Amino acid sequence: MFCIAVVVVLLIAGSVLFRKTPSPERARTAKTRWMLEQIGTALDENYLMTGIYPTNFAAVPISHEIRKQHSMVNGQPTDAWGQPLVYVSYVTNFSLSSAGADGKRGTDDDIQLSRR
Repeated sequence: MFCIAVVVVLLIAGSVLFRKTPSPERARTAKTRWMLEQIGTALDENYLMTGIYPTNFAAVPISHEIRKQHSMVNGQPTDAWGQPLVYVSYVTNFSLSSAGADGKRGTDDDIQLSRR
């Protein structure tokens, strides 16, 4: 009886630890969300100073710190899967997105930050 109780406790503890252990995909998703928030903050600061959001990614005020912390391809930030982020400006609002783990736009795993 004691052995059964120990096995049950170990199984419960193992399942709790397994759920708490981040998977590589969850870690990439969290990193990409964090990156979108950092760039979104830079965009918001630019908006407060100028009254508009930049019209294209080349004009996005990405700080040296952000550039150092994230992968860039041709001056454009990439998500944690190495895919370029998509930035769309509507002058007074914007959308910044990642295609997510599957690399396909318009699917459930897309990660998006918008200001509207």
